[in-house]
Amino acid sequence: MQDSRNTLLRYFQRHFSHNGETAYVDRCGLRTVRWSYQQIGELAARWAAELAARKIMKGDRVLLWAENSAHWVAAFYGCLLRGAVVVPLDARSEPGFAARVQQQVEAKILLAGTILDSQGLFGDLPALSIDTAPPASWTADAVPAENLRPDDLVEIIFTSGTTAEPRGVCLTHRNLLANLVPLEKEIQKYLRWERLFHPVRFMNLVPLSHVFGQFMGVFVPQLLRGEVHFQNSLNPGEVIETVKGRRISVVVTVPRFLDSLKEKLEREVGPEVATKGAEEDATESGVQNGGTRAPERVSSPEESKRAQERPLYPERVQVAHAGRHFQLHPPEEESFLRRVWRWRHVHRKFGWKFWAFVSGGATLPASTEAFWNGLGFALVQGYGMTETAALVSVAHPFKPKKRSIGRALPGTEVRVAADGEILVRGDNISPGFWSGGVKPLTDAEGWLHTGDLAQPDEGDHLYFQGRKKDLIVTAAGVNIHPEDLETALNRQPEVRASAVVGVDGRQGPEPVAILLLKHPSGNASEPVEKANRELAQHQQIRRWLIWPEPDFPRTPTQKVRKPALTAWARSQVSGVEAAGSSQDGKEGAAALAVLIGKVTGEVPARTDRSLRLDADLKLDSLGRVELLSLLEDYYQIELDEAEITSALTLGDLEDRLHVRWSEDVRRDIVDEPASGRLENSKREPSEEAIPLDAGDPVHVSEQSPYPYPRWPLNSVVRWIRVMLFESLILPLARMLSRIEVSGIERLEALNEPALFVSNHVTYADPGVILAALPRKHRIRVAIAMDGERLRGWRHPVADTGFARQAGLKSFYYLAVLALNVFPLPQRSGFRRSFAFAGQVMDRGYHLLVFPEGRLTADGAVQPFRKGIGLLAAGLRAPVVPVKLDGLFELRQRRRRTLWAFVLRPGRVSVTIGNPLRFGVNEDPEVVTRKLEAAIGSLGRITNVID
Repeated sequence: MQDSRNTLLRYFQRHFSHNGETAYVDRCGLRTVRWSYQQIGELAARWAAELAARKIMKGDRVLLWAENSAHWVAAFYGCLLRGAVVVPLDARSEPGFAARVQQQVEAKILLAGTILDSQGLFGDLPALSIDTAPPASWTADAVPAENLRPDDLVEIIFTSGTTAEPRGVCLTHRNLLANLVPLEKEIQKYLRWERLFHPVRFMNLVPLSHVFGQFMGVFVPQLLRGEVHFQNSLNPGEVIETVKGRRISVVVTVPRFLDSLKEKLEREVGPEVATKGAEEDATESGVQNGGTRAPERVSSPEESKRAQERPLYPERVQVAHAGRHFQLHPPEEESFLRRVWRWRHVHRKFGWKFWAFVSGGATLPASTEAFWNGLGFALVQGYGMTETAALVSVAHPFKPKKRSIGRALPGTEVRVAADGEILVRGDNISPGFWSGGVKPLTDAEGWLHTGDLAQPDEGDHLYFQGRKKDLIVTAAGVNIHPEDLETALNRQPEVRASAVVGVDGRQGPEPVAILLLKHPSGNASEPVEKANRELAQHQQIRRWLIWPEPDFPRTPTQKVRKPALTAWARSQVSGVEAAGSSQDGKEGAAALAVLIGKVTGEVPARTDRSLRLDADLKLDSLGRVELLSLLEDYYQIELDEAEITSALTLGDLEDRLHVRWSEDVRRDIVDEPASGRLENSKREPSEEAIPLDAGDPVHVSEQSPYPYPRWPLNSVVRWIRVMLFESLILPLARMLSRIEVSGIERLEALNEPALFVSNHVTYADPGVILAALPRKHRIRVAIAMDGERLRGWRHPVADTGFARQAGLKSFYYLAVLALNVFPLPQRSGFRRSFAFAGQVMDRGYHLLVFPEGRLTADGAVQPFRKGIGLLAAGLRAPVVPVKLDGLFELRQRRRRTLWAFVLRPGRVSVTIGNPLRFGVNEDPEVVTRKLEAAIGSLGRITNVID
């Protein structure tokens, strides 16, 4: 092995050699996969050997274009071992941008995720999937012929390049270690306390293609021997559930997602806050949902003095709910433990192991910082950029300074110029931009001019004041910082988001506010007027515009792309119609049509609100579920499936999204059947041999949640269920019918959780199948049941009589205890049900599903719903087809009393087919048809269970 001193290889050799602890947890479809440090090290070595076999030498560039995953980390380290230079691309990068990057770096190979179709994009550039481990093993030739040196390049990170050619920032071993070594020294001071909370689990929501995502997803966690959990979904509800379910300690994210999470808590926790917090009305002085007015940044000595006298931190934060505002006390008024106790119901949502957010990639609003600190969570932020290898300064997690971006890291020099610009010098500064080589980016004295503005205090803490290029200098020579105006606007309850840009007016440059309102028909003049009350005279907002699309254009780290907004605002102010503005909603419809095209693979030639989602845009019911995930991730909002599944046209969909963005509009759940779903709408309880229902149809409010209990997965409950089944259900099933089984030998090699798929004949089907399975399999089976019926048992409507309610709830608990059932809804809620199915399988349980969705009417196998294809592909587990015969004849008997079955038991056959496997990217329709054919081909058998 080569000399690794003063390079990242030293860290790799130390942490990824023989450590068997969990390093990464991936989300693969509906399942989770754990990777140990040693496994990552071994996979990285195999990638290095693969690159060596393909003649990739030290200094050659390698494109790495994939989603966050453990495979990404292993491929990154494989390039590091080989001495190749990684060129990471965000998974959502446009193909044109990726092609321009390749023109600059001339990479020798592409390492990509399986979801990426790069055929023809890079000509004859060879491509490998990082999701498929290379077959090569470690050899001596896998490392570079020459030793790595501190100034050798590790990677070239490109900016988004939306308005110009991409710029690649070169980072060396020296750059990255300059920030990593000080962090390691500080962390070592607290390692003895870390043992009490080991392992520290990080959830990384930032792309690994960004240097901030790499530090918090690749480099820093290994210093704590921590776990990194990747989550590609940015749905706030899913993130909270995952944080609690996986016992996450720290969430690494960007400010925009913290705002989305804050909005969710304001909606959901508001009623609880009313009973636990101090309620007060918003005052006319402008303290609404954010605190005191923002400090003014001006140039005159008198104004500077007044600015210093104002607090830099909000004195109060208001939680807005139903037109009321509930007060959060700032940290200095309450101790940490007091805040945790006061907001224990919020901490219970996240789980008691979770304690901190790490925010980066963009400016953190003061009101957001105050909100989370006021709830008793730590919020760590810092300052840096790609050119500084992620960090310049960082706030200490245990010694926070209000609104500060921290002190400069040891070894890094920071100077604030006369005009407020931050200048940085040190080993963390990139050697330059890539331009057929390295082009220096510092001045003659080695200072990097960041273009950012800051104000230091006496303790050398820095307070960020915005981008220098965004500074608006009026005709009167007064400086206006857009961040101050945006802070005042974002405090207003009517405003969802804002961006302030400078536009030349008749009297010179002036600020123009571009607003996203929470209510689509809201009036912007009122929130602007209230914001102006908080601002100085020279900061007054006199022009504002409503952005026509659902969200601002953003970078991969969720920064607003202000150049695009500035160009649009200038055209609006000058009276020229912008290419992206309209009053008829066509642009919002166009944006939605593009997302729909990602689902269907076909972008329509025309986009208007009258297009039908099914006939014109080819969006079926399961496609709507996929669209739901795209909408939530793209706009970082949380949607109910009924809001999407009930929309008929593109205009309907856009209107429903606008309703969702409004906090004051009540969302109605629409129960409209749609074709192609897993449904069970036709019930015939009078024809069932052994009915498991409660008799009459169950009515339940659509507002009630579907129950997803975890207590049946407990080992104690499992053995109680085994005793109930063995002593009651199994003897009864064998007494009522002779169960013949065939193909049992096909399960002998089944050593992992599987998905059992069967035709649906009676409500007794689950008991019959369980009786046919070997004992080692049947004791660990979870059964998917009609979600609406199960919800009706658990949450009967309020006007149901007491005895009836008690009976329904008894049915629910009996079914869950005895058969381990979970809901599979008919109309909406598929994603939650599928996700729960994946979690159950992660616990080692088999799943049993009846994909016909209804009982057979004539005994023949009915067409399967396409949802089973989506579930089978997402679980990445063997799928076992099961065929039931004979039960339909029992349904047809005229006399079906218990005594009649005892005297003349029927013959029921269960045929088990060969296990099948499907790829996560296989077409759900194709998977569904294959399963349907597999079950249809199974026939009767003769072996009888004793």
